[in-house]
Formats: sequence, C-alpha cells, structure tokens
Amino acid sequence: MRRSTVWGFLILVGLFIFNQNVFAAEVQMEQVVVTATKTEIAMSESPQAISVLTKEGISKYPQLTLGEIIQQATGVEVSQYGPRGAVSLPKIRGAEAEQVLILINGRRINDAQSGK
Repeated sequence: MRRSTVWGFLILVGLFIFNQNVFAAEVQMEQVVVTATKTEIAMSESPQAISVLTKEGISKYPQLTLGEIIQQATGVEVSQYGPRGAVSLPKIRGAEAEQVLILINGRRINDAQSGK
C-alpha cells in the first residue's frame, strides 16, 4: 500500500514539473498555408475557408478547454469522452478524428488512444 502511494505521489509531482510554462523569445512569422499539393500560399490567396487561432484569441477564454475553443470555429465538432479534460476527438468538416492532423508549432500530436 505504501509503495503504491509513493509511486502515485512521484507520478503526480512529475506531471506538475512537465506542465510548467516555458517562455521563449517570440518571433513574428508570416502566416503560411500548406495545401494538399504541399506548396506554400498566403492565407489571402487560398480558395479554402481558413480559421486561425491566435494566442490573443485563445487568451480571451481562459475558462474554456482548447477543445471548446476549437469547436467555435466553423465546421468543427469536438466529441469529448469522459469528464472535462478527458480525451477529446475533433471532427473537421465531416472528417473523422483519424483523418484530422493536429500540429502544435509544426509538430504532429499523437492520437491519445493509439499513440500513433
């Protein structure tokens, strides 16, 4: 019993350590859209409907989860499984969660269920 309590405490402390905000120098970059043809075009020249979430837009709603903020965009539905903060799967314009690629700062985010 004591051993599992110690492990639980260590895991909890580890979560808080890795959850801290890391501040870096901000860099102003031009917005670029990568299309299915993998060519870069400006947002204003794209024939597709585009929604951009900025730092300022997200900070307006500190009480909402990221899934709830994303769901406000046109054509986006986020299904939440479990209590608030549990696994949320996005559907964008009819595409299922497996067909949606989520990038944060250009890095792919793994699926919460399969880890792929």
